Amino acid sequence: MQLSDQKGRVIVQTSNNQLPSISKCGNLLDKYRKEARKSIRAGANQGAAFYVKGSEKVCGQILLGFEYGYDYGIQSSDASLSDAFFQVMNEYLKPVPKIKPAYLPNGYIFLNGSLVPKSIAVDQTEYQKLVQHLSAKSKMSADGSVLFTEPITWNEANSAMISYIDDTQLKLITILATRMNGQKVDMNIPKNTESQKIVVNKQEVIYIGPNLEFSNKAIWYDSHTDILVSTWDDANSGISKEEFLKMVHSILN
Repeated sequence: MQLSDQKGRVIVQTSNNQLPSISKCGNLLDKYRKEARKSIRAGANQGAAFYVKGSEKVCGQILLGFEYGYDYGIQSSDASLSDAFFQVMNEYLKPVPKIKPAYLPNGYIFLNGSLVPKSIAVDQTEYQKLVQHLSAKSKMSADGSVLFTEPITWNEANSAMISYIDDTQLKLITILATRMNGQKVDMNIPKNTESQKIVVNKQEVIYIGPNLEFSNKAIWYDSHTDILVSTWDDANSGISKEEFLKMVHSILN
């Protein structure tokens, strides 16, 4: 199945292929993320770029990692902060995506929301400046350090994630909105899993049924905002297809 933009360009392509394993390069960068995070300065729009010396031998080229502070969103189990998070999102993620449900399955309330900043990697000029700076910094170091960081700031979000939790405090519904920036997504659907394309308020939606990862999932692409939205529950949620799609309808209507 496919989801396309107004010009017919494919944005989402589904398949039943096996998903690739995480690369050695990704594993290497992930190994140093926690340490890089310690260098982030206090502030709502602060982050850090980091370079692992010698990582180009594994990655084939110099690749930087990026980490961001966690105070750029609303992280709280206080349901009254739902509107506060959407206000923050509306300021940093534009065009503003339509992702706030008017209806939730029984017992679910707002848990938290967070924003992921637009990566500096999108701007190749700025990215290459950071590559050169951190590479030079590593060459000048004589103390055996492997990790090199540089503070960065951000003023624009690239995605938003909202979580809702049930009254047992064990089950989640997650909604993720991501600006595509001309990218295409190849999405794997496990074999023998129910999947279909439906239309909700003139919006094409791919629905995927129960499997080991979730009970329900819905995905759609808004070509007006260039934002891909995914929402899913837990595999043991007990939420019926009808109830889940009722929530999707409440978002898109």
